[in-house]
Amino acid sequence: MDQIADAVGFAGQVGLADKSGDGCEGLRDAVYDSTTGTWTITIDRERGDPEGYPYGSFTRVFTVRFLDAEGQPQMRYLEQGTAAATIEYAILSGTGVRRTRNMEHNLLSLEAAFVITGADQDLVTVNGTWARSAGTLLENPRLVRTHDSTLQLELIDVVAPRRAGRDLAQAVSGTIVGVYDALITVTRGDDYLEREIHSEFTIVLGDGEGMMTMDGSRNRYRARLMTGELVEE
Repeated sequence: MDQIADAVGFAGQVGLADKSGDGCEGLRDAVYDSTTGTWTITIDRERGDPEGYPYGSFTRVFTVRFLDAEGQPQMRYLEQGTAAATIEYAILSGTGVRRTRNMEHNLLSLEAAFVITGADQDLVTVNGTWARSAGTLLENPRLVRTHDSTLQLELIDVVAPRRAGRDLAQAVSGTIVGVYDALITVTRGDDYLEREIHSEFTIVLGDGEGMMTMDGSRNRYRARLMTGELVEE
């Protein structure tokens, strides 16, 4: 939902050239290439002591391109009174660290490529792909647990109001298909356990919920899009 909100958010008066720290150490920088009509935005933030905990940091490099009805680039969403009809939004790279006393989570890679059509209409449509890989280490006096995973998603005709704001979770509809792979290990003294996970799933969005069907079976799970919590049947 965060990525959908970002994609929908570009269909408006977004100040891409603004630079702001938002209370964190770091920068947000945006550069426009007039030859290709592409904005390249770099974000590099951190919070806390890099040698201690709690600590968090993340980097992102992404591009945005606004296209008119003829497919020609324009610098901003609204150019001389004409709104962009299509927006191309890509995440080129992303990393991150979140560390507490007993846990460290590392975002190892992040990539995405979205096309937002109908960007000048009340309802916009998002199609594209998103992929991430990450690793988590949990350590306490009883055990050491690692969780390395990859997640790949494809958004298919995800529709949302251009001005949904906080009501986006209630208004979004469409389909997401994905693949999740993970390797989980647990070391407890001399005992060692290992588990591999491979799941293919489809999520249908609507009415503020996501209905997930996993591995082509009858196993279904409903979750509230606003909070991510499961809904009891």
